[in-house]
Amino acid sequence: MEIEKKFLVKDVPLNLSDYESYDMVQAYITNDPVIRIRKRVLCNMPKADNTNVSNLKAEDSFILCYKDKVKSEEKINVNHEIEFPITEDAFNRLLEKKTGKAIEKTRYLIPLDEKHKIELDIFHGELEGFKMAEIEFENVEESKDYKVPEWFLKDLSGDYHFTNSYISQFGIDKCIQVCYNTNL
Repeated sequence: MEIEKKFLVKDVPLNLSDYESYDMVQAYITNDPVIRIRKRVLCNMPKADNTNVSNLKAEDSFILCYKDKVKSEEKINVNHEIEFPITEDAFNRLLEKKTGKAIEKTRYLIPLDEKHKIELDIFHGELEGFKMAEIEFENVEESKDYKVPEWFLKDLSGDYHFTNSYISQFGIDKCIQVCYNTNL
């Protein structure tokens, strides 16, 4: 079970090179339920002495994910999520079957406390500069009163317009303008 809250982010007051990061390409085969494929490449792994290891020769990972939304009365994303490793060849074949556009982004893993981390996504390509952050929780109760960083602009949890599967189909500019009358 995946329990998370999602936030719109504009300015990030952190030195992102201090954090573990991955370049990702993800695409959607179906949207209801969500069947997603993802390629993940390690970009940066900070060492204990605060120096960074860049351009690592780590192997790419390829994942097939099945995600089905669980109805919730709370303003939170609750999903059944199952992930399976796949080969690069399977990823490339499935990529040809995608609906919408593939999403390219860099994900930064930013520790918050002993139990939580921010997954900060900075998008590339047609979504260049768009930023969203997610925090995963052990249960819905834990998410209710959790104090998020001040640099989080808006809670997007529960708004389907800001799911990656929706964004891959319709883009982000229209979603932001229609839903929030905001330009980023």
